[in-house]
Amino acid sequence: MLKIEDEEGQIQTIRHIRVHSQEKRMYAGVPSMEYDCTLLWENREIRAWLIYYQSEGRWVLNFR
Repeated sequence: MLKIEDEEGQIQTIRHIRVHSQEKRMYAGVPSMEYDCTLLWENREIRAWLIYYQSEGRWVLNFR
C-alpha cells in the first residue's frame, strides 16, 4: 500500500501494486532497490518504478 499526496494536497491511497521485477542498484554510490511495478489507481493501470534508498530509509515513486 502507498499513500501519496496529490496536487490538491489530498492523501491518496494505492492498494494494488503488482511487482514485475526488482534489481539492486547504486546511484552515485548510494545503494538502492528498484522495483518495476504496475499500480492500479482510480481504475487505471500505471507503470512506475518504486525505488528504496536503503541508507536513507526513503522511498521514491517515478512514473514512466
